[in-house]
Amino acid sequence: MLIHFLHILISGGTLGSPSSVVIPFEGTYTGTGLLTVQVVSAERIKDSRGNFVLYHIAISFDDGNEKTHGTIEKRYSDFEKLNGILRKRFSDLMEEVAFPGKIILGNFSDETIAKRSRAFEQYLTHLFSIDIIRFSEELKDFFYGRNLQDGYTNFDMEDYRSASACFEKCLSVQEKLLGNQHPDVLCTLSALVVCNYKTERRDVARKFAEAALDCLKNNEDNLLYLPLLKQCIYLNWMLGRDKSHLETKLSQMKDRGFKVEGGEDLRTVVINQYKSKSIWYSG
Repeated sequence: MLIHFLHILISGGTLGSPSSVVIPFEGTYTGTGLLTVQVVSAERIKDSRGNFVLYHIAISFDDGNEKTHGTIEKRYSDFEKLNGILRKRFSDLMEEVAFPGKIILGNFSDETIAKRSRAFEQYLTHLFSIDIIRFSEELKDFFYGRNLQDGYTNFDMEDYRSASACFEKCLSVQEKLLGNQHPDVLCTLSALVVCNYKTERRDVARKFAEAALDCLKNNEDNLLYLPLLKQCIYLNWMLGRDKSHLETKLSQMKDRGFKVEGGEDLRTVVINQYKSKSIWYSG
């Protein structure tokens, strides 16, 4: 049964209306606007392992022009596991971070679910306010680690449609959590270029390629820059679009001593980048 929190809070009559939590974007990687975290609904689930509540969390990013959001689904045990890992690694920083404790009875009541939802919002807000935790591998794993791992597993097996679905879920959260110029965002955009090209969605691939190049901001030394540029030129040629500005950039790179002929293709660079830094890859 799906429970929307507005209904819970009205029927409970004690907690007031749900309030979103707004966090200014800070950190090493640039981004503008405000990040908003809100538990928007919960679902009581019964399966072979027992009963639990699945919380649906929306992460929104407002850049002043439009507001976009990504969503994740987590249960209490996921939050509890994250909390344990963070307290072990960042013991001093986590001292003042409150976490909702377990209760013996009433786990599935509307009031308990509503209270926990607000507590989870406050918990995530506090974590996001601590820069070193916000950009930690542990928090990234919590938000999109499984989708990223599944995406690259499918990518490696050349199941590009399944990989694309996983990467798109990752991207919707990564851009809000990390900023639109973070290396993780760049890698996911590049993977989506390959996935959409391989499934003959060339215009979609072109748009992701342009977004990835914009993410790089002319950082020609990045290993992804040259294969992205060449892929973007090829896609524009296939689509009958103007590619002269991109060819000019490629020519300028050649004049500056870059080896622009041959080299690894985008797919190879993407998978090697993931393997070299991934905490999940075991292939």
